[in-house]
Amino acid sequence: MEKQETEQYEKIESGKFGFFSKPYLATAGPDAGKIIKQYHHIKKRALCEELVSIHDEYFALLRKAGISVPDTEIRLVAEKGGAHTIRIVQSAFPEAALVRNIMQATDFPLCERLMRGIIDDAVTVLVFMRENPKENMGFHPTLRNYSFHDERLHYFDTFPPFCRWGQRRVEEIILEFAPFGFVKYVKPLFKPFMHRVTDEYYFEDKMVLGIVGSSCRLRPEFYQRFLDSAKEHVGAVPDARLLQKQAILDQLSQPPSLSPIWVFTRRMLGKEGQPNLKVK
Repeated sequence: MEKQETEQYEKIESGKFGFFSKPYLATAGPDAGKIIKQYHHIKKRALCEELVSIHDEYFALLRKAGISVPDTEIRLVAEKGGAHTIRIVQSAFPEAALVRNIMQATDFPLCERLMRGIIDDAVTVLVFMRENPKENMGFHPTLRNYSFHDERLHYFDTFPPFCRWGQRRVEEIILEFAPFGFVKYVKPLFKPFMHRVTDEYYFEDKMVLGIVGSSCRLRPEFYQRFLDSAKEHVGAVPDARLLQKQAILDQLSQPPSLSPIWVFTRRMLGKEGQPNLKVK
């Protein structure tokens, strides 16, 4: 990350889980005490400017839908050589408050509460998406995108901004800002499979099953209790709020798994994550 002389940063443990960037905590300078996320540099200034506009829309839509999101600012950053990028500056949250960290260390009742709370967020946004189809809104309520403090869940992943563009365009943005040089050479190979990743951002069954699957992979010793709890919780959601409820329930006899193409991609990119569970 390029920084001004007055700025100082320190790495944070959660940075290793970021796909597009490795967040830092600013310890000095105008953004001291805030989380900084800076993204891959590209030559397309117009695209970066559009992202700034769409990000602000998405942030507002999340809050309008009823999701708690930390105060977040996006900035256009021009670098030497004609390259541009965006920087997201966000109110910080304690590392100990990250849902993924909590669920790795706590007992089942709190794990269950967090899983159910994130499912509730997913349902809330899914209803909002149906009621506002022109927004082309998506959402990625996975464990690593949440913190839990002050007895409340807070969602902090706002890039890429899932609104206005629609799923196919979001897939192009993901590939455009992937922070791995080789991706630009193999984009045609990835494109036909990108929906295996992004379906989870737009479709009820994929979104809810993704939350349960992440919980099971993170704490495999609790997998059956997670499945039983998810069945009970999803089953209690009114049909009018979760249109694919039965399809979701039908798939909760086994821990939901990541698709083979996403497992392969994650390994290729060296990203951390727990393996799919193999149960009899």
